Amino acid sequence: MITPEELWDEALLHCERAQAAQSTEAARRLAIAALYYATYHFTGRAVGLDTSANDSNHERLLQVLKHSREVHVRRAAQRYDGLKLLRVKSHYHLRLQIGAQELLVARNHARAVRALLRIGPA
Repeated sequence: MITPEELWDEALLHCERAQAAQSTEAARRLAIAALYYATYHFTGRAVGLDTSANDSNHERLLQVLKHSREVHVRRAAQRYDGLKLLRVKSHYHLRLQIGAQELLVARNHARAVRALLRIGPA
């Protein structure tokens, strides 16, 4: 069994490799996906949502964050949503370029979600 923290550590490794000058667009797309899924799982755990089995949980998680009474959680929702949109772009919009800037934005969104939800070091 793997933990959200192990996914996070691996996502950061993918991100570092994809930031190298000689990396490919495919590497950047995969790194964005890894950042998103690690963020999805640790965020779900932080708010008590089971992220293991249901596709609708992605949207449910976003709604839980958006409708929180806590301002920092609602701010995390904005960053999570930005990361989610980049993941969709990287997975489904193959005609659109995914460059180093998109990867940097994705990493910043993921780190911001962790920081806003006070989940370990970002």
